[in-house]
Amino acid sequence: MSSLSAVSLFIAVASLVMSIFVFIKGKNKPTNITMALFIFAVVIWTAAQAMPEFFPGYESALFWGRVSTAGVILIPAFFLNFVLVLTDHLRKSKGLLITAYAVSAVFLLLDITPLM
Repeated sequence: MSSLSAVSLFIAVASLVMSIFVFIKGKNKPTNITMALFIFAVVIWTAAQAMPEFFPGYESALFWGRVSTAGVILIPAFFLNFVLVLTDHLRKSKGLLITAYAVSAVFLLLDITPLM
C-alpha cells in the first residue's frame, strides 16, 4: 500500500468517526448536522482517493475519481451551510446558500457525464 493510500484511509476513518460523533452529540442541532455533513463529504473524498489501489484498472479508477470529485464538490456548500448556521446568518443568506447548493448540483450532474 502506498503512503498516499494509507494516509487517505487513515483520514477517511478518523473523519468518519468524528462525523458520527458530532452527529450523535447533537442529532437535533443544525450546527452538528451541518458539521457532520461537511466532515462526511471529506470522508467520501479521502476514501475514494485510496480505492484505485485496491481496485486497479481504468474503469475502476475512473469510477473512484468521480466519487472523489463528488465529495470535493460537496465540501464548499456544506461548509458554507455550517458557517451560516454557526454564525446565525442562515436566514439572511438563504439566497447565497441556495446558489451554492445549485452550483454543487450542476457540478454533480456534470461529474457523472464524460464532460468532467
